[in-house]
Amino acid sequence: MGLVGTWASVVGNEVSIPLGRQRLVLLAMTSCAVCATGIGFLGPRSYLLAATLVLVYGLLIWLDSSSLTAGAAGSADPRRRGATLAVHSMAGYAGGFVGPIVIGWVLDLSGGMSVRGWGLAFLHIALITVVGQVAFRLLAPRDLAGDRSR
Repeated sequence: MGLVGTWASVVGNEVSIPLGRQRLVLLAMTSCAVCATGIGFLGPRSYLLAATLVLVYGLLIWLDSSSLTAGAAGSADPRRRGATLAVHSMAGYAGGFVGPIVIGWVLDLSGGMSVRGWGLAFLHIALITVVGQVAFRLLAPRDLAGDRSR
């Protein structure tokens, strides 16, 4: 998944040039929410399906990484660019820390290792992704030099 994700990050950055950074981010977030829901409810049907969905999800989750980082760096006050990128990274790693804990709670509260439990756990991820999408729209990031306008 690391190789797929790294490749997706680079390709996502290149695709964001003609497509537009903001469009790519919103497309990636929507795709992630749909894929996460699919993993939770369809993944238990077969190992091959689960592995495929997880690899696709890994690709999608990294697809907007470069575009988000470029947006954070490009939007930052030049005197505070380092601090902005530090907060940007910290927020990402905080999500990576808290997310598995919340998934564990959802699994515990929904009866444990079951299709229903995993479905609800990944549905939680999809909902958090939608919240991120709403936040992205509300923040209304400005276009950067080289961005294709909305």
